[in-house]
Amino acid sequence: MWGSNEAIAGWKAATRTKPGGQPSYSDLAITTALMLRAVFRLALRQTEVLIGSVL
Repeated sequence: MWGSNEAIAGWKAATRTKPGGQPSYSDLAITTALMLRAVFRLALRQTEVLIGSVL
């Protein structure tokens, strides 16, 4: 799997300015995960494990 420096930099979500809540993922991270899920026809948990293992 290949990723450009811009993609790697855009993977993390912007820092939260307010206390509380869950950290959110960037739009790029969500879109990438959903595309991988669709291409490989994975369940949500399988997609989560795939992304975690690649990173």
